[in-house]
Amino acid sequence: MQNNLADNFLKLVDSLRRHQRAEEFNEDNENIIEHIYTDPFEGEFVLKSMLLPQSTILIGRKGTGKSTIIGRFQHEIRKSTDKVSLYLDVKTIYEQATGGAISTTPEIDNIMSPRELQRYFLYKHFIKSLISEIEKEISRNVFTNRFIKFFSSKGLTEEEFKKEILDLFSEIENPKYQDITAIKEIKTNSENSNKSYKDSTSNFGSSLEPKVKASIEDVNVEVGKVEASYKRKTGSEESNLNSENYSTVFIRYFNIYEFINRIKVLLEKVGIKIVYLCLDDASELEKDALDIFVRTLVVPFNNTSSGFFKFKISFYPGRDHLPGIDRTKIETINLDYYYLYQATGVDKVEENAINYTKRLLERRINYFLGSAHNIDDVFEIRSNFSINDYYRIIFQVTANVTRLIGKLLWYAAKRSIFSGNKITKRVLQESSKEHFEQEIETILTKSEYIQYKNYNERFEREHLKILLDKIVQKAKDAKKQIGVSTAEIFKEYNTNNAPSNYLYFPPYMEDALATLELNFFISKFTQQRDRGLGTGPSYVPPKDVSVYTLNYGLCQKENIIVDEKSDRKFRIERVFDYSDLISEWIKSSKIIKCTICNTTHSINKLEAIKQFDMLCSVCHNNSCRVESIEYELQERAPVKIKEKDFQVLNTLKIENGLSSPKIAQELDVSYQSINQRIRIDRFLSQSNYIEKREIDGVNKYFITDNALSIFFDNIIE
Repeated sequence: MQNNLADNFLKLVDSLRRHQRAEEFNEDNENIIEHIYTDPFEGEFVLKSMLLPQSTILIGRKGTGKSTIIGRFQHEIRKSTDKVSLYLDVKTIYEQATGGAISTTPEIDNIMSPRELQRYFLYKHFIKSLISEIEKEISRNVFTNRFIKFFSSKGLTEEEFKKEILDLFSEIENPKYQDITAIKEIKTNSENSNKSYKDSTSNFGSSLEPKVKASIEDVNVEVGKVEASYKRKTGSEESNLNSENYSTVFIRYFNIYEFINRIKVLLEKVGIKIVYLCLDDASELEKDALDIFVRTLVVPFNNTSSGFFKFKISFYPGRDHLPGIDRTKIETINLDYYYLYQATGVDKVEENAINYTKRLLERRINYFLGSAHNIDDVFEIRSNFSINDYYRIIFQVTANVTRLIGKLLWYAAKRSIFSGNKITKRVLQESSKEHFEQEIETILTKSEYIQYKNYNERFEREHLKILLDKIVQKAKDAKKQIGVSTAEIFKEYNTNNAPSNYLYFPPYMEDALATLELNFFISKFTQQRDRGLGTGPSYVPPKDVSVYTLNYGLCQKENIIVDEKSDRKFRIERVFDYSDLISEWIKSSKIIKCTICNTTHSINKLEAIKQFDMLCSVCHNNSCRVESIEYELQERAPVKIKEKDFQVLNTLKIENGLSSPKIAQELDVSYQSINQRIRIDRFLSQSNYIEKREIDGVNKYFITDNALSIFFDNIIE
């Protein structure tokens, strides 16, 4: 019986922690996702939102369940006779494309640099692979329904359909247009642009003179820098083609627009009314590759198909790059727990997150362990530590990330279940530490590069490691400070048990720590107001702050106590204010930069570069200098809005997706006055604060994430 429990528990854990596409099958090869899927909301709000006929973006850190949601969505779509979903694992397709053979021609060699050639053939193979995968997905999915398999609305048989599909995609192998012509045109335009740029430097000195007082020598130095920069941009080893240029070439080469229209016509022949393109792991790509993919395929499919093609795309925070797409027309769902549950109120975020953990584990235990075992067979329940206490600590350790829950329980099972013991609080704490040391800490300590960074990250690995060390030291100091404090709020604590896992700072500083959050060193806990500062004439009123918590395993390693009471007043005590620490870290962060070609080098290479008299490895000049990283923290200016406009937004914040008569009813005004305010040419729509969607023939209005972040994120419920 015990071996059976251990084996089945391992299956449960594996279903949570798997990295690949989250499709689960039982011994009879039946898809079980409908039995084990747990929606972040009890009413399955996320799944129901996905099933709406619109494009949807899922944003969440690694393991938050994006692939599982897409899998559950596809499972439901497969029940339909007039809809089809196609799944593209963008990362895998890209990795396969990088191993493709490169064939070139002398003509292309003559107009493209080696770096341009390398990128050109990589991206060309990538786009071709994506198109090929679309063909496979269509062939696999369209005739899965028995009704469609034997008869279509136009009388098209499966054999006839597949022949037309093969004919269509075979043309991709023999495109009508050669890319060489487009490349020449783009290169010519690029060279002309650079020529104009170079000519403009001849007047650089005179244009500089009225602006600054500088000697002739200083001006000559500046002109030299500009000319050197130009030479680097036009040199044979550097690429003049940007991602938009490449996309222009590929759209023409593959004849994308005609290709899309022909797919649409063909699918309509077999009764398909809408196609969902599910793009998983899109932000695993580097920004250039993602940019080309979006511009070449996503934008044409999205913008030219009259709503026939819709997208379901998963992204990491800070890597949700969609150039050329109107984001106001796409539903965005952020799966990290704070963003999921913030609309329920500051004090409800943690409660809703723990409830999800409870539902997730109970559903998996019921399925994988069956009637022979229950949750009491897994966790050691005691009078002073209930099952709800276990749910709470699992939430604290994992930030409610499904994959991390699986990994935590895997480490815990090694220590307990497979030895015939139950999981205890101590086992979970030790497991959290082991997981942190084995899989999270190494991101900053073992490899030269961070695999997943915010696309706009300016700091290198060593900078972020320094920041994390400073944060940990301040947390240790805070523990001591709380322990010896005589303040009433700290009276029950001493230097051994004082919690100090919180850190807060103004919301505009969040971007500076985005990569640390993306990699689970910290997690956003809530957002509220601090206590203000001082008294009398020197009093500074409370300001909005973002409250984060340190990784639980990190706290275990560093002997930092995690707060178990979640007292909203406690977590905004001045001892947890990290604003100055972050600001000073930014000011002190250095990087090596070439003054000629502007290439940057990691500061940890300083000693090696010094040995070669500050030689730049790119332009081969002795022109490297140590500089501070350019990073300006700017507090967001308040947005001015009329009171009646704010009332509309507040109404939609309380109940989103209302018609204009319903908004008018809530505000006790005429619906004509509401229609005036929400018209597409008026302030609320033009500012991307509301968006209109037609649902069941009725126009309904929704408050955007942009408006929520500007006007409501910082309001205490």
